[in-house]
Amino acid sequence: MFILVSFILFYLLAIFSTGEKPESQRKLLIITCVILAFLAGNRDFYKWPDTLVYLNTFWEKTDDLFNFSFSNTISAYNEHGFRLLTSFVRTFTDSGTIYLLVVSSITFFVLYNCFHKYCVFPLLGVCDYIARFYIGRDFVQIRQSLAIAIIFFAIQYVYTKDWKRYYVYILIAYLFHKSSVVAVPFYFFSFFRYKKWHVVLGIILAFIAAATLAPAIESTVDGWSSDLNYEMYSMDYHKRKELGLRNPLIYLQIFLLLYLTFFEKKLSHLSPYYFVFRNAYFYSTLILILFCQYIELSGRTSTIFATVETAIVPLLAMSFKKSERLIFYVLSAIAMIYFFFLKTEFIE
Repeated sequence: MFILVSFILFYLLAIFSTGEKPESQRKLLIITCVILAFLAGNRDFYKWPDTLVYLNTFWEKTDDLFNFSFSNTISAYNEHGFRLLTSFVRTFTDSGTIYLLVVSSITFFVLYNCFHKYCVFPLLGVCDYIARFYIGRDFVQIRQSLAIAIIFFAIQYVYTKDWKRYYVYILIAYLFHKSSVVAVPFYFFSFFRYKKWHVVLGIILAFIAAATLAPAIESTVDGWSSDLNYEMYSMDYHKRKELGLRNPLIYLQIFLLLYLTFFEKKLSHLSPYYFVFRNAYFYSTLILILFCQYIELSGRTSTIFATVETAIVPLLAMSFKKSERLIFYVLSAIAMIYFFFLKTEFIE
């Protein structure tokens, strides 16, 4: 109940902030990101999945910078960037809380810049982030959370067609989590100006492929699993939790994607990044549908570009007249609360 009340109060603050001046919104955004980073960094070590894995690696298998070597392998993770960051922190402290605080602070520093740059109403974007991503990423998948934040920041260079900077940031993100390789084709995917029928046809074909090509997809996924050391991507992993095409996130993303597509004229002038966001969400939705039978693979890959939803939701709010926004805010709140508590099911 406390979590629910806190989220509702913050959502009301986010709505109130939409009428504030940009500088006031920026200050509220800074305070919010600091609080979220602090909460993630000060979490209970024993309550959250994966936290003890990271901490045991930090305590028992991480050398300080003076003894650091990339040749030493770590069973929990081997991405060089994250290992170097862990070693840097280990040089100065063996406090698990400080370690988690450093990771969450860097992540939210990057996210602050994203929300500030991309969101017409930043706190509303943060609400969507909390509801959709905060629990699963910043309390569990901290490597990927940082990598995704970097990719989200890099999207601006797709808009400016600065491929060199884009791929430099993707390389940095890859050094923190290997799933970042999914961002490599997006630069070329986003070149095309997709029309309405392209989007609809893409969704239909993705459904057909997901329903009929499972064996072929499975063999490909098994290969990726081996290469990336992600045995969890296999068909049998978490089979009891597998939703397949019954995953409600698929239909949330399809709804938002179609709204973005069919109301293009109404929305495109509200943000210079509109087409990049729409294409990124299209890319994410296709991945989510195509790999829907593999809960970990679809979740870890589609979520990378689904993060643009944090910029899309404020954009949708802006598209309504002030007198009509109340209905949008109410419906958005219901959806956010539903998906927020959906994320907390695995917590004991």
